Amino acid sequence: MKKIFFTILFLLAFIFSSQGQTADKKQAQRKSLSLTLKSPQPSKEANTLLQKMSFYAIFSSLYDTNIEHDETNIRSLGAVFGLGTNFKSSEKKPAIEMNYEVAKHLYTRTNRWDVFSHNFEMRYNRSLNQNLSFSSEGEVAIRGNSDDRELSNQYIFKQAAKYRFNSANRLGLFGGYRFRRYDEIGRNANNPFVGAEFSHRLGENQTIKGEYRYEKNRAIEPRNRYIRRTYSLEFNTRLFGADKLIIEGRWRPQTYKRIIKVDKGLKTRRDERWVCNLAYEFMVGRNIELMPFYKFENRQSNDPDKFFNAHLAGFSLRFNF
Repeated sequence: MKKIFFTILFLLAFIFSSQGQTADKKQAQRKSLSLTLKSPQPSKEANTLLQKMSFYAIFSSLYDTNIEHDETNIRSLGAVFGLGTNFKSSEKKPAIEMNYEVAKHLYTRTNRWDVFSHNFEMRYNRSLNQNLSFSSEGEVAIRGNSDDRELSNQYIFKQAAKYRFNSANRLGLFGGYRFRRYDEIGRNANNPFVGAEFSHRLGENQTIKGEYRYEKNRAIEPRNRYIRRTYSLEFNTRLFGADKLIIEGRWRPQTYKRIIKVDKGLKTRRDERWVCNLAYEFMVGRNIELMPFYKFENRQSNDPDKFFNAHLAGFSLRFNF
């Protein structure tokens, strides 16, 4: 009897232990499946990041009547090819904005301006309330960008504040610091600057903006040091749908820390630059933007060797992907 009893007890223990192990295996499989289903999907994160980014290509063709901006008056045909990407943390009022662009510049009758340019910009925006906002900006420009011809490398830091009086009027104040580095060490300089801007809406489609800027060019060589003031006025209007006309004028008086001979006497060198910009932006397709442009620049100076006039005309195509 004892042998039968222990035999039955052993068989029952074996059956229950087998059922427990089976249950444990099923429970472990359910947990494993649950963890697999709850694991993050990297493809969704990648898609979210790509949705915040945009890519574009630029092609510009231009004609400059005085590419060196001096008395030589060298005429040149030019072309610019560029690629860029833009990031915004959100579509409306993004807190973070970034842009990177690389471009190749090619010109006839000179090799001086045939360079690759790299430009990176980053801005952080913050609104304290409906009317007051601040922004912090940083920029690294290696040989300019696709819109600007430059031989220096620039590193710019800027802080700005804007106040919205009402739906039509806004006032902005800004200040910053710029480091400029050239192949010629004597031209290397640091530029502190401050300024203010005021914009006024003339209607739903028209805006006028005025700006004042004061800066010092603290170059290594005294002959390249100066104080410059810039007064600018811009008017833009929408003509047909999203088409946009932009007219801008700038006056830039500049006083150097340099003495020159003028009419058998010695005087401080003083220059004045007058600049007029005209551009028209319109879409020629769903993702293609065309912008014809014209720019006139004139420099007057009490140094007779520094006079020049320059006309720049061309067009720019931008392909958005």
